[in-house]
Amino acid sequence: MDKEQRELRKTLCTGTKVAAILGLSKFRTPYDVYVRCKGLLPEEPPSDAMLRGVALERGILDLYEEQKGVKLGRELGTIVHPHEDWMGASPDGYYIDEDGCIVIVDAKTSRMKDGWGVPGTDDVPEDYACQMQWYGVVLEAHFGRPVVGLDI
Repeated sequence: MDKEQRELRKTLCTGTKVAAILGLSKFRTPYDVYVRCKGLLPEEPPSDAMLRGVALERGILDLYEEQKGVKLGRELGTIVHPHEDWMGASPDGYYIDEDGCIVIVDAKTSRMKDGWGVPGTDDVPEDYACQMQWYGVVLEAHFGRPVVGLDI
């Protein structure tokens, strides 16, 4: 993510912030989001887990395409809701299914099984579910398809 995107994201309520704002994040509190959005504290450097996720994202998405037989739109950048300029999303990918519905795909890595259901189900940790629902609102995507979370 380039500097321009990071600056834009500071002004938006994004999927990763929503879970924290609602008190559902394992990583941040509502206060953390507030002080960083107001510029009262500098952004934290990426953690090892975040760096690992970024490094593995392309391979996870490639595997998803192969397993599901779809071609993902990728590198979407930060998308701002068409009518609510405070809402933003940065999904890893999407495709249009056979019914014309937008399916949002976000690559996730985790060393922990907590919150993850059986592979192929829509059982994902609460904070990731919240993030994906936010993406659906921002992209005006149709719901009804399970959100895919892949863990390595």
